[in-house]
Order: sequence, then C-alpha cells, then structure tokens
Amino acid sequence: MHEEVAASLIADPDPIDLVFEFRTPSEVLRIANELSTYCTDPLDACTAISEIMLNAVEHGNLGIGGELKERLLHTDGLWNEIEMRLLTAPWRDRLARVEFKASADAVHVTITDEGEGFDWRGIPAHPDFSRLNGRGIPLAKALYFDDIRYNDRGNVCRAIKRF
Repeated sequence: MHEEVAASLIADPDPIDLVFEFRTPSEVLRIANELSTYCTDPLDACTAISEIMLNAVEHGNLGIGGELKERLLHTDGLWNEIEMRLLTAPWRDRLARVEFKASADAVHVTITDEGEGFDWRGIPAHPDFSRLNGRGIPLAKALYFDDIRYNDRGNVCRAIKRF
C-alpha cells in the first residue's frame, strides 16, 4: 500500500493540494483519516496529523491549557469541557484550518488556529510519557514528521515529511 501511494505521487507530477476548516474533535478525526490516505505509512500519518489538529482545537481555539487539560483528564471531564466551550462565546465561532500538500518529494501540513498561541519553545525534547498530556507534538514527530515548526505566536504549525 505504501509503495502504491509513493508510486502514484511520482507518476502524477501534479501535487495534491487540499484545504479543510474544522472546529471539533470528530471533524479532526475525519479529516486526518482522509489526508492520511495520501501519505506513506497512513496509520502513523493519521495519528500524527490528528495530534497536531487536536492541539489546534483543544489548546488553540478552545483555550484549554496544559494544566487544565491534565486536571480534566484525571476527572474524566475533558469531553464535557470541550463540548461546553464549543457552544460558548468566544470559542464557538473559532475555526482552525489545515492545508495539506503532497508531492513525490514530501508531505507538507500547515495547521492554523484562531487561539492566543503558545510558547512552543517550551516543548520538551523528551516528554514524560507517564503523563496524560503533553505528548502530542513529540509523538507526531516520532511517528511521522521529520520537522515540526511554529510561527512566533504559536498558532501556526508547519510539519513536513520528506521522502
């Protein structure tokens, strides 16, 4: 299957160029699944893409910080908090966007949210995998992407997988 995807990208000189807007975790999963069909290692690609997209929803647009998310995970309250914020101003009107480009050389994914941003410089090189959160970005890089970068504000993520 992976060879078929790579061969189709090489055979067709036109890159794949897709854009989606999303608000909810269910939209993230649907879109990430769709995008991963254009990738080598689709399962790892789907997990990596969805991790970054979920960050845009939870931390970006809905403003759920890392400490709050960890507390909510310990009390099984995360999904209730997400649902509440999706219905409440100012969060309910925010959209995130994923731009996906695939060619014979690379896959480029750019994810933008309308949140305040975050200090991406504080992402640990070696996360504590015993914690319930704070692992998504390192996981996305470990599973699939060669490079993940952010704009200064921290609300635009650019990830690349080179072939």
